[in-house]
Amino acid sequence: MAEKLKGQLNNLVQFSRDVSPQSEKVTALIKQHNSLSLRASRECQNKERLLEQRFRAALRDFQQWLVNAKISTAKCFDVPQNVAEASNALQRIQEFLSDREHGQARLSTVRASGELLILVVSKDRVEGIKAKVTNAREDWKSLMNNLQMREDALKNLQSQMTEFEASAEPLQEWLNTTEVRVQESSVRLHDLPAKKQELNKLQCVLEEVASREAELGRLREKAHHLWEGQAAGKGFVHRVSQLSAQYLALSNLTKDKASRIERIVGEHQLFSQGLKELQDWLCEAQRVLNTCVSSTIDKSTLEDRMLQLEALLAARQEREIQLKMLLTRGEAVQRNTSAEGVPVIRKQIQDLKDSWDSLLSSCIRCKSQLEGALSRWTSYQEDVSQFVLWMDRVEETLSCSDRQFSEMRDKTANLGKTKLLYEEVLNHSSPLETIATKGSNMTEPCTTQQEVQQLQCRYNTLKDQAKNALSKAKGLVLVHQEYQRALHVFEEWLEQEQATLASISHPDGNVETLEKTLEQLQLLQDRCSNGQSLLSSVLTSREKVIPWGVPQIEDRALDTAQREWGAYQGHLEETHSHLSSTLGRLKQMGQRFLILAQWLEEMEKAANVRQNRRSDKLTKDTQLKKLQGCLEVVLSRQVEVDGLSSLTQEALEETCISSHISVTATQLIAQYHSLLLNIQGSIKQLQEELKSIEDADNICSTFTEWISSTQKGFAEVTDGSEPQDRVAIERMMKKLEALQSELQNGHGILKSLREQAEQATSFLTEAEAENLGCEVETRLAQLEELAGRLRQKHSFLQRMLLLAKEFQDRYKVQAQWLLETRALLSTPVEAKAELYQRRALLAKYKALSLMVQSHDGSIKSVIEKGDTLLASIHYSSVRDKTNRLKKHYSDLCNVAMSHVETLEDQVKEQEAYHKELQEMERWLLQMSSRMVTPDPTVCGSLESATQQLASHKAIMEEIAGFEDRLAGLKERGAHLVQGCGDRVQSKLRQQVQAHQQGIRDSYSAICSTAQRVYQSLDNELQRHVSLQDTLQQCQTWLSSIPEAGEPAAHPSLSLESALCQVKHERALQEQASTYLQLVCSTCDLSEARVRETAAAIQHVRLQIEERMLLCEELANNWRDIEEQKAELEVQLRETEQQLENLIRGPAELEPRIAQNLLDRAQVCVLIIMSYVMLSP
Repeated sequence: MAEKLKGQLNNLVQFSRDVSPQSEKVTALIKQHNSLSLRASRECQNKERLLEQRFRAALRDFQQWLVNAKISTAKCFDVPQNVAEASNALQRIQEFLSDREHGQARLSTVRASGELLILVVSKDRVEGIKAKVTNAREDWKSLMNNLQMREDALKNLQSQMTEFEASAEPLQEWLNTTEVRVQESSVRLHDLPAKKQELNKLQCVLEEVASREAELGRLREKAHHLWEGQAAGKGFVHRVSQLSAQYLALSNLTKDKASRIERIVGEHQLFSQGLKELQDWLCEAQRVLNTCVSSTIDKSTLEDRMLQLEALLAARQEREIQLKMLLTRGEAVQRNTSAEGVPVIRKQIQDLKDSWDSLLSSCIRCKSQLEGALSRWTSYQEDVSQFVLWMDRVEETLSCSDRQFSEMRDKTANLGKTKLLYEEVLNHSSPLETIATKGSNMTEPCTTQQEVQQLQCRYNTLKDQAKNALSKAKGLVLVHQEYQRALHVFEEWLEQEQATLASISHPDGNVETLEKTLEQLQLLQDRCSNGQSLLSSVLTSREKVIPWGVPQIEDRALDTAQREWGAYQGHLEETHSHLSSTLGRLKQMGQRFLILAQWLEEMEKAANVRQNRRSDKLTKDTQLKKLQGCLEVVLSRQVEVDGLSSLTQEALEETCISSHISVTATQLIAQYHSLLLNIQGSIKQLQEELKSIEDADNICSTFTEWISSTQKGFAEVTDGSEPQDRVAIERMMKKLEALQSELQNGHGILKSLREQAEQATSFLTEAEAENLGCEVETRLAQLEELAGRLRQKHSFLQRMLLLAKEFQDRYKVQAQWLLETRALLSTPVEAKAELYQRRALLAKYKALSLMVQSHDGSIKSVIEKGDTLLASIHYSSVRDKTNRLKKHYSDLCNVAMSHVETLEDQVKEQEAYHKELQEMERWLLQMSSRMVTPDPTVCGSLESATQQLASHKAIMEEIAGFEDRLAGLKERGAHLVQGCGDRVQSKLRQQVQAHQQGIRDSYSAICSTAQRVYQSLDNELQRHVSLQDTLQQCQTWLSSIPEAGEPAAHPSLSLESALCQVKHERALQEQASTYLQLVCSTCDLSEARVRETAAAIQHVRLQIEERMLLCEELANNWRDIEEQKAELEVQLRETEQQLENLIRGPAELEPRIAQNLLDRAQVCVLIIMSYVMLSP
């Protein structure tokens, strides 16, 4: 309409220029229209701005409320750990829901202000405003739905928690009370019934504990149900775990207590039973002891009581162990008994100990009394019985002394025993007195006195008998000693005579000695009468001893002496007659020895014909004939000499001639035989010398013939041509060996010649011996010359034959080896698919190559043997064989080396491939271990996230560089496959493809993992950057707020400054709301620094709102002041105008009007005064 009016006005101006009055009206209308249009547009802009401010304020208020609501209810969505937390969360949600009208009112305000704003804004801004309203409504609905759902969940959880607590509390109380009961069970153990009662209680508690296990299981299921649904925290599971632990502890404690109290009860029962048993035994023992203490004089009764007391003491000793065990058990029972029951047990034990000690002292006292009485009775009776036994033994001994004792040792022993017995009888007077004294002290002295008198009488009789037996034994010993002395004197005399006879019974054998010996024998025959008188005295003393028994020892000695006496007399007669005959024979033999000695001297002079062995052959024949004549004469007396030897032997055997005669006879016989042997030896020596000379001559002629024939044969063998082959050499060798065997015969002949010549030279004259030696040396030189030539020729041929044979054998061996090895190496080398097969094949061919190289020495040895053989004998075939052997061996070495080099290249190639493959697999394995998805909790800061991303970028670059290694591995695999034969290529190609495919799959997996990790790290970094930027912006804004947001030091002095302050505070409020919305929408409120920043922004925002309210109030005040100022100015102008009018015409004023004017002026003054007072 304004445009229409403007157009009409323009038309009017255009078409009505000539009408000036209308033109002025139109101009006025146009000005008025423009003024109205300007005012209307300003009003519209102001209204739009106002509506937009209201919409923003309402939206900001709603968002702030929404943020506060989320912050205030954020803890309500945490997992509650107990019923109180769940109740608090539920109460907070319910309070918030009950106060939801505030939010609903703010949302309605936003919707209403948005609708109003939509009506006045342009179309392009409508959608944005609607979107903001819609977002606000959706945020409201989402918040309400979440709170409603959380409320329902918390109600359900609260009921479950309440139910759980309702079930857990009784169980907890029961566990606590039961534990207290079990703990207090050790206090009430004062006696055995109390212990049994506590044991029964604990067994009941155990049954109750077992019955509560099912309830604990149900609680555990409920707690796990609450926790597994994540509706509640793990506190309930911990609570159940605590209850279970407490339950198990209570169960174990109860079981331990029950087992302990059961053991204590058993121990107390055993203690009570043992105590009662020992008390009963002590009563019985006291009764027995009282019986033993009663007085009596009967010995058998004393002995019975003593046996009873000993049995009682033995039983007490056995019961001592039981007492110690009981005391030990009592200590254990005291330790396991409460304080009020310990004195009772101690009193029982002390009473038992006192009774036990009292019994022991009573037993000792009673035993000492019984032992005293019994010892007196026993001592008296033992003394009497021992004395009686002694007298019986002495009487028996005295009765045995009346028997005969034939031997001296028996009589001497009897005398000693009798003396000892008599001394013993005399010494037993004191025991008899002791018996009398003990008998007088007995309770019945009359009986003991009669017994002592009987013993005294018997003792006196026994003493007289012992004295008579002693005197009789002394007489027997003296008579027997006289008989022994006489016999000993006769034996000594006879021994002296026998020794004298023995000393003269073997004279030396000469005539003078034999004559002196015969005189001494005559003297011994004259002394035989003395011996006969000594023998008679011995027989007389024997007659005195015989009535008391024949002494066997002395009689045997007497018989021996009588036999020796008779033998001595016969020997004396025989020795005298024998020596007489021997003296006559000795004189006859001496005459014959003298004649024979003279003849031997004559024959020794006749047989001594050779003064020196060296003589000629004729002299030796003469000496031989003369010695043969002497030998015949000597042999004629041989029978006589042999008879002399037998005669001398007979004389030596039959008589006691000394060895002098035998020595003389032996000397004569030896002299005869020596003469005979000398003659025979000389004859034999001469015969041998003559024979040796003849043999030497014969052997010399034989050797001369042999040497000439042998030299002729050697000349025939060596004069031929040189051998050209092995057969010719062997044939010549055989001939030479035959000559060498003949040479051995020559050596034998020469040896015999030398031996005979050496023998002959020892008994020939010097001239003949020298001629014979020269002839032998000549023959020896001829033989040695021939032997040297034979030996030289034979050794040469033998060496050649050995060289030829050795060369041929070695050549055959090496040729055969070359043939076999060449056949082995001629097969082509086929590449294998597996590395170990290639290595094995390489090792095989290396071994073959080493074997071939090791035969180098053998080949060279064969060639050297051939060269040596060629240097001595010309062999055409040997040179061909050596050349052929060299060529074949060189070819074989080249083939082996080529095979080894080929296989080494193949093995190195495959090893390099496998090494590269293993390194790539190792790299992939290491890289897979490094490819770990980042943990957001680890990347807690921007720096760590940046470092992880940088390190991961380096890893990705390293992964990208792995492509070149894959390509290199593929090329190596292809080259490896191409180097194999067709039969192996397919298998090796499959292996290589499998290896490469596995590597590529692993590499692809690592690449995908690396990309995924990179994206995750990049997202995490972007999140940290965004969070850091947001928080940094917020912190920057917060740090600038204290400077820009502080209130002015002086209040605003005008409306414009107050409005500027309001505008500034409103801008700050918009910024705070924007930053708060940014933090709440883009950041995670679970982080502490985000929550701190949000809380700081909220705090600053609230401070800004407070200051903005103050500024708005101040602006409103200034606005009121301005309005009041304008009104005051109007009133002042009106008052001033009225005052001027009044001054001009005061007479015209009526009193009423004047009063009104005065009142108005006063009111105006009051208003001004009030403003002046209100003004700062």
